[in-house]
Parts: sequence; C-alpha cells; structure tokens
Amino acid sequence: MRMWAILALASLPSAWLAWSYRDLPRIGELHDDGIYLISAKSLTDGQGYRILSLPGEPAQTKYPPLYPLYLSALWRLGPGFPAMLPWAMLMQWIFVPLLLGLSALYYARHSLRPELAALLGFNAYVLAFGTSLFTEIPFTTLLLACLLLGERRWALTAGLVAGAAYLTRTAALPLAVAFPLYYWLAGQRREAGRFLLGMLPAVIGWTAWTSAHRSPSLDLIQIESTNYIAYQLMNVTWETLPVVFWKNLDQLLLGVGAFALPKTGMGFFLKILTMVAALFTVAGIVRLFRLGRMRPYIAYAALSSAILLVWHFPPNERFTLPLLPLCLAGLWVETGNLYTMIRQVMAKPARDQKVAGALLAVAALLAIGLSLWRHVEADFSVIPAGYAQGRQDLAEKLAAYRWMDQHLPPGERVMAYDDPTLYLFTGRYSIHRVIPTKYWYGEDSAATVKCFRDIDRFAGERGFRYLYVNQSDFRRDLAEEDKTAVMNALRRHPALQPVYRSARGVIYEVAEARRLAQTQ
Repeated sequence: MRMWAILALASLPSAWLAWSYRDLPRIGELHDDGIYLISAKSLTDGQGYRILSLPGEPAQTKYPPLYPLYLSALWRLGPGFPAMLPWAMLMQWIFVPLLLGLSALYYARHSLRPELAALLGFNAYVLAFGTSLFTEIPFTTLLLACLLLGERRWALTAGLVAGAAYLTRTAALPLAVAFPLYYWLAGQRREAGRFLLGMLPAVIGWTAWTSAHRSPSLDLIQIESTNYIAYQLMNVTWETLPVVFWKNLDQLLLGVGAFALPKTGMGFFLKILTMVAALFTVAGIVRLFRLGRMRPYIAYAALSSAILLVWHFPPNERFTLPLLPLCLAGLWVETGNLYTMIRQVMAKPARDQKVAGALLAVAALLAIGLSLWRHVEADFSVIPAGYAQGRQDLAEKLAAYRWMDQHLPPGERVMAYDDPTLYLFTGRYSIHRVIPTKYWYGEDSAATVKCFRDIDRFAGERGFRYLYVNQSDFRRDLAEEDKTAVMNALRRHPALQPVYRSARGVIYEVAEARRLAQTQ
C-alpha cells in the first residue's frame, strides 16, 4: 500500500503539467503528434487509414494503427477539434501512472526496490512525452507488460502484448528475437514458439498491409511520409554508414546520459558529464546482465540500439525512451556498487585512501545533486516555459490561419513547416519542405539552404502557391546558424511575395509557381 501511495505522489508532477496545459498548445510542433491525430481522424471518416493532410491522401503506411485507433475515440465521441484536446491530454497522461506501476512490479521482480519507479515520475522525459501525443510512453508501458508476462513464462500472452507493442511502434520488432532467444537458452523451446505465435500475426499483418497500400510515388514528400525503408536508403549508403554510425553513437550516449542529466543546456563540460553518466549507466546494465537480471530487456535494448546506430535519424531521448526503466535500474545498481566501494576504501587505515574515498564521495554527491537540480529545472521551468511559448506561437499561427480562411479560396493549398497543425485548424492540404537527414550527417549546410532556394520549384511541382513561415520553424531540423541562413534565403527569394505579415510570421505567394515548375 505504501508503494502505491508513493507512486501516486510521483504521478503528480505530470498530472499538474497535463492539467495546466490540457489544451495541448504545442500540437503538431514535433510533427508526428499531429500526424497521429490526423490518421486517427481518417479511421472515423470512412476513408480507411490515410494521411488526410497530404495531397492525394496516401495510405498511412509509416506508423502502425493501434495508437491512432486509440485516439480515434476522440473523433467519434469527442466534441470536435480543437475542443477535444483536453480529452486527448487525459488519454495520453493515463499511461504515466501505468508506466510507474508496471516499472515498480518489474523492479520488484528483479530484487530492486519497487519505490525506485517513483523516480520515473520526476524524469523530465516522462513528463515531456507523457503530456504530448506521442507513442513512446504507451509503447514503453506495453513493453514492460510484455517483459513481466514473458519472464513468468506466459509466453503466448506475452507474444500477444508484443504484437500490440509492434502495432504501436515498429520499434518492438527486436522482441521477436530477444524473447525467443531467452527461452531457447533457458531450454524452453515451446515457449519460444508460443511467443512467436502470439507476436508474428501482428508483424506479418502490418507488413502485408503496408506492402499492399504503400504509395509507389518517388516524390520526396511521399517517401518521407509513408516509407521508412526507402527514406533510410535515400539517406544512408555504404559510403556514409561510418559517419552515420559514429554520429549516432554520440547521440545514443547523449540520449542515455540525458536521463540522468536532462538537456536543459548543453555546453562542452555538461556534454562530457552526460557522456560519463551514460557510460556509468551502461556499466550498471552490464552488471545486471552478469547477475542474471532483466536479460530479455537487456537483449531488447542491445538489438534496438544496434538498429538506432545505423538509422537515418539521430537517436535522441525520444528514441531511447523505451529503455528508460532499464537505464534507471542500471544507474541505481551502479550507484549502489560505487557506494559499497567508497565505504570499503574509507574503511582502510591508510590516510591517503581515506582522502581518496572522501573525494570520490564528494564527487558522487555533487553528481547526484546536479542530476536532481537539472530535473527540477526541466520539470518546473524548462518544460512549462516551452508549453507557454507554444501557446504564444499557436496564437500567432491561428491569426495566420484566420487570414487564410478569409483571403484564400477554400481549396488552396499552403505549405508550412508545421503542416499537420495547419491542416487540423484549417482543413487545407499542407506539406513541409523535407530536409534529408543526410545533410545533417554530412554537415552540408549549403545543401540545406539550397532546399529553400529551390522552394518555388518544389512548391510548383506539387501544386502549392502559398508558403507560411514562422519564427518558430525549423526547430526539429536545424541548428541556429542554419536556421538563420534559411530564413534569410526565404526573405530574399525573388519568387516569394509577402501577402500577410505578423510579428513572427509571413505568408508568401510563390509567384508563378506552377509555370516555373513546368518550364524547368
């Protein structure tokens, strides 16, 4: 009873954040959340599983349907958009206490204090993703349920839950190797088969559906929006793989270390400390493996990390979030080992060893204090400030959307960086200028800027005559210096004529976009 009371208290920071920003002011800012909501809408409109915001409304073959199906209740039963957003926040936040409860049960199973799960309730990334429409928290909840069931030898049920996890995020695929391997090495071969019997129908079904419905178009927008594999091959080649691997390794370590030291600012010194925290965490996970604990989870983490190292997008905290409960366990175990070592050193009679032990203890206490301070800063300052800024940015965008409704024909398409947001509020088809990630890996700023110097051709080929640009744009893709260069390129572009201006935004008419596209 005491444990559940502690976990309930640990859920309060995310509950406070969810209530304070229940209007989801940053909806669509990270793109995927808006796409999930749009895909959910398609499931209720009798049009199948589609991306309604894109011209041609292609089938949604990138993101599996379980989370959009869950959100579709908002479109079926809710008060309509945007009045449904507080209910969407509630549907997302519910997974936070579920995550804490399942983590506590999992820790207890592996002889760790179940109250350790309460720390997850204060983790900056649990708060951030538990209060926005992303699949990371629901997926991690299903992952823990699968681990709990599978380790108790309820193999078929665990496989069914793994299938549900796969239909939430295809990142669950390594479970199809991790658990059968775990069973096989334990001599439980029937359980390996039962697990696959439960999971594989979901994998095969989604693969077959995407193969039958995937758009054959070679257009960059279609590939980026509907085809993971084609976009991977576009951005990662055998020649660039070493660079991709090295940069992804750097980002993976930063992503793991950020669970201890959130990225509320990242100077050189803090980056080094974050890397040390990551290596310390990994050492704890290795220790857990040697002790025979959490081995299916560790196998999943290893396979998942191997995929992330060669993937076409840097594996930041969002992609490593399903590993957070494991990382916390590793950090806890290694901290306990460090404490034991310090006590042993301090117990020795030699003075220099006592001094060394004291210095090590002070360093450890400072590290713990820094971690706590960074989480408090993120939880109660940085994240709320981001939501507050999101409200201001959304108010700015809504004014531009009203201008579009008043001055543009109903069917006119408008390009925008936050294209899902524009569609949700206006119903207009919208796309954004995709910046291939190979430019980031290659540090090719010139190619990035060139994407926007050719914006008239890009727009014209796709039937777009208007472009909306806001000062908050490009936060997902560009460093500040590249963002400045892109903004300057758009401001000086001879084919872009401003037709609307506000404090932070501009709507451009792409002069003769269609004619330019036809003559080049």
